[in-house]
Amino acid sequence: MQSVATAAASCLNCGAALTGPFCGQCGQKAVPPTPHLHELLHDALEEFLHFDGKTVQTLRTLVTQPGQLTVDMVAGRRARYIAPLRLYLTVSLIYFLIAAATPSGLKISVTTNEGVKTTLVAGNALSDADRQALLDAEAKSSPIFRPLVHRVREDPAGLQRDVFAAWPKALFVLLPVFAFIVAMFHHRRRFVEHMYFALHIHAFAFLVMAVNATIALAHLVWLSIPAGIAVLAWIPIYAHLAFRRVYGDSHAVTVVKESGVGILYGVASVPVMLVAALWAASHPH
Repeated sequence: MQSVATAAASCLNCGAALTGPFCGQCGQKAVPPTPHLHELLHDALEEFLHFDGKTVQTLRTLVTQPGQLTVDMVAGRRARYIAPLRLYLTVSLIYFLIAAATPSGLKISVTTNEGVKTTLVAGNALSDADRQALLDAEAKSSPIFRPLVHRVREDPAGLQRDVFAAWPKALFVLLPVFAFIVAMFHHRRRFVEHMYFALHIHAFAFLVMAVNATIALAHLVWLSIPAGIAVLAWIPIYAHLAFRRVYGDSHAVTVVKESGVGILYGVASVPVMLVAALWAASHPH
């Protein structure tokens, strides 16, 4: 049996010799296998405050200093922040959870046999005329789009739910696409740097959209419109400042490059989101 003295001089996790309060081999803290209650509470409080401090620091830097998280990550200053992927996944999850409680209608336009164009909203009750219009559109649509029109007619609420559930996966797929497009305009950087930038930019967008969705969920009508306008205005301003800080171009050059990135990213997003919608329509949950 291993003695207490030996246990105190070696790591209980990997057996390496201890030279300080943490193991130099695996990083485990040098604590007895059965700590006292006050030691257990102290460790729990320390872990909580450490996590909370890193989270607060990361969010504060993300919001108040556009692009600084990317700059620090590239420079190796990472200990004070949570990982970029973790930040993105956490903030996007919060947004989609809030937005799911206040879903907006999925709109689809169809044309009847009489040539009348109408816009329907998935999730709303369909009238007999709407159903007939969708039936006509389904008959005339290509096999690729037919499941989508069919779901709008038969299960509009389910379609909206499935499409909304597919969007996080589609947006995650678009992250390296965004990074690749940015790399086309800043080809002297390593691709991982562009991925850091993509994760941070999207995390900020999800964060402000989560705030906007929370206002909508709280039914603060007097604040919803100004908040929506602020989000639409602030995201491109934030992106411009982030591009400037990370890539160091002048304002004019940055505007040209970020405009190109925005156009190409918008073009690339259309087929990805369309595929996500078609997949959701063809694979109901």
